[in-house]
Amino acid sequence: MLVDAHCDALGRLRAQGVGLDERGGQVDLLRLERLSPCIETFAVYVGPEFLPDGALRETLELIARFRAEVRRLAGRLKPVLWARDVDDVRGVGALLSVEGAEALGQSTALVDLLFDLGVRMLSLTWNRRNLLADGAWESPGGPLSRAGHAVLVRLEELGILADVSHLSPGSFWSLARSATRPLCASHSNARALCEHPRNLTDDQLRAVADSGGVVGLNFYPAFLTTAPAATEADLVAHALHLAEVMGAEHVGLGTDFDGIPTTPAGYPGVEALPDFGVALAGAGFSRSEVDGIMGGNWARLLRQSLPAEEDDRCE
Repeated sequence: MLVDAHCDALGRLRAQGVGLDERGGQVDLLRLERLSPCIETFAVYVGPEFLPDGALRETLELIARFRAEVRRLAGRLKPVLWARDVDDVRGVGALLSVEGAEALGQSTALVDLLFDLGVRMLSLTWNRRNLLADGAWESPGGPLSRAGHAVLVRLEELGILADVSHLSPGSFWSLARSATRPLCASHSNARALCEHPRNLTDDQLRAVADSGGVVGLNFYPAFLTTAPAATEADLVAHALHLAEVMGAEHVGLGTDFDGIPTTPAGYPGVEALPDFGVALAGAGFSRSEVDGIMGGNWARLLRQSLPAEEDDRCE
């Protein structure tokens, strides 16, 4: 199974007024179906033009768009809500995430609402400071707020993955010290290879691995290299570094497709992902390691972290 932990197709679909089953952008259902079985993670991102007052409305409208696509494409797009759903995917599975929790304000009750609407991964911030935490642009940043800690507790109680990709260092370490369940970085790379505030240091990578979590390799050229353009070799170099620091069992994909203006040469969209598996094998990764990076590691984490449908935490 191929698993991608982050794409921004929902925003593109809404902006263009098209359906997921129409060819376009870097991710669409037609191309995903050729990769099946696979799970794509659809992020809800609220742009700065909606903040602060429109954050909740925009979040709910994008979630409504996701749910409408799942209903319209029933039989072709299966929502991944419960641990058992991971192994039930035969075609294309769809995981819903929230990228930046401005919609919550300081409310833990709204975490329950997002869960009921199908959200199974959430990052407390995008790159900016909010009422919960400091974002990557606020480096070094401070710890989680009291409300941020309360939201983290409720995420863990419900079985929503806490995504650390956009946190400042200060908020990252505050969350990592408080977390009791595996962390994840849905779409981040190695700062040792590309000095960018959105990338993670080796110590941060080890913390995610020590929690039992996974880091998704981001395909955005600016997170891969300081050179004018990125190549497959840059992707492989980050995969090798992540594996060396964390172990290959903690490395996955988090392409950021449809949220990035450019891609590495030869990787215009999801249709090229199988080529990356070939490149990993050519770089010396074993068959089992390649299978893990391409999807098995995320699938394992989802099985471990998502709730069972009968779990009384969800009532």
